[in-house]
Amino acid sequence: GLVTSQLVQEEKLFHLKDCIEKLDAQDKYFLELYINKGLTLEELRQILKVSRGSVDMRKSRIVERLRDCFKGKGFMLDF
Repeated sequence: GLVTSQLVQEEKLFHLKDCIEKLDAQDKYFLELYINKGLTLEELRQILKVSRGSVDMRKSRIVERLRDCFKGKGFMLDF
């Protein structure tokens, strides 16, 4: 029921935070700006002073790391 799915969401969030903690400082900073501050990849490119390709690559590398970490905990990341 509702309570069960709520608990699953909370457990997922807990594991996601744990996976994020395992990222290095630069990747955490990137996620912070991208997710919490809602910056676009173009804005990130300017802040980090890197090429657009570099930003895209970093984003997909971070998502890949989180996905692997999540899978290791028995969950699927759906983004």
